Amino acid sequence: MIKNRLTIVLLCIKLALLGSFLAVVFAGHYIAGQTRDRLYSEIGAVPRREVAVLLGTSRFLSSGEPNPYFEHRVEAAAELYHNERVTRILASGDRRHASYNEPAAMRDALLARQVPDSAIMMDYGGLSTLDSVARIKHVYGLDDVVIVSQRFHNERALYIAAEYEVSAIGYNAQGVSRIWGIRTELREYLARVKALLDLHVFHTAPLLEPGEE
Repeated sequence: MIKNRLTIVLLCIKLALLGSFLAVVFAGHYIAGQTRDRLYSEIGAVPRREVAVLLGTSRFLSSGEPNPYFEHRVEAAAELYHNERVTRILASGDRRHASYNEPAAMRDALLARQVPDSAIMMDYGGLSTLDSVARIKHVYGLDDVVIVSQRFHNERALYIAAEYEVSAIGYNAQGVSRIWGIRTELREYLARVKALLDLHVFHTAPLLEPGEE
C-alpha cells in the first residue's frame, strides 16, 4: 500500500514538473510570436512617435558595478531622441525608497547623454512591467509610443500593451552576452508565464495611481 502511494506521489510530481515545463515553453514562444512584427533593432527603421517609454531596472548590480541592461536601455532611448524618432521620454520605474529610485537614475543618465530635462518625464508608479505599460494610456493618456528595453523584455511589454489597447512598438536596446545574462533570461521565461496568468487568469489590477513629479 505504501509503495503504491509513493508511486502515485512520484507520478504526480513528474506530471507537475512536465506541466510546468510545457507552460514555460508555451508562454515563451507564444508571446514572442505575437509581438515579433512590432520590434525594431535599427534606428533608421523605427517609425516616429511622440514618446519613448523607457522601462526601468537597477542602475547598479549587487556588486556595485554598472548594470549593462540599464546602460544599454538609456543609450537606446537617447538614440531615439537624438535621431528625432521621439520628442519626449517617459522614464518609468520603481522608487522603493530614497536610495533606490529608477526614474531619477534614468533621468540623470539621459541628461548625461545630452537629452534635455524638458524632454524627460518620470513615472514613479512603474513597480512592474505590467504597471509601467498599463499606465501609458490609463495614467498618461498616451497611445502611440515606443517601448525601450532589451528584446526579451520588449516582447513581454508589447504583449501586455496589446491587452491594454496601447498601440506600441518596441526598440530593442543592446543585449548582453548569453553567459552573463543567462540568469536574467531564465527569469524572463517565468515572467512570461506570470504575465499570461496575470492577464488572462487572475486579472491582476495594475497600479494606476498618479506617479509623476
